[in-house]
Amino acid sequence: MHPRLATDLAALPDLLEATRLRATEILDRLPDQPVVPPLRLPDPEPLPEEGAGLAGALAEFTEPFPPRLWVGSHGVIAGGVAGPET
Repeated sequence: MHPRLATDLAALPDLLEATRLRATEILDRLPDQPVVPPLRLPDPEPLPEEGAGLAGALAEFTEPFPPRLWVGSHGVIAGGVAGPET
């Protein structure tokens, strides 16, 4: 197993709790958010040579994107990014 994945697996309960707390934070702020908030996309950056792991991905995702929900034309809800379904 890749060392980064092994680290994530070993810390999985804590990482899932961090993810749950982040999701709860987003949902708690939802009533105070405008229906159509202004969107400022971060400047593009090249992909790193190595992955950041789950904790690193949560931190990298949290910093440039404010808490918001995206609902696509199919009613698909995605936290933070609009994927191919939206």
